[in-house]
Amino acid sequence: MEIITFDKEAYDRLVETLKTFNEIANSLCLQYGLLDEPAWIDSQEVCQRLRISKRTLQTYRNQGIIPFSVIRGKAYYKIEDVREVMDNGYTRKGKNIKR
Repeated sequence: MEIITFDKEAYDRLVETLKTFNEIANSLCLQYGLLDEPAWIDSQEVCQRLRISKRTLQTYRNQGIIPFSVIRGKAYYKIEDVREVMDNGYTRKGKNIKR
């Protein structure tokens, strides 16, 4: 057995690179229907997919940009609605906003 060591900074970079790779791979698999995905997702997952803050998501809910359901105080979103927001963007004051 061979033991290999490297510094913490290099390790942290490797971990971040692997996380990014995993996110890209999962995104591509979901895009091409290679993974089963849940029918509903929570706010944290929506924020990650849309790359928005929790406050921005709250604004989207308040403005009716994205439909949601609340169960026991926690908001859930249909994956199709999130995908539609991602694909189409939304219009505000005559301008098409894409994120």
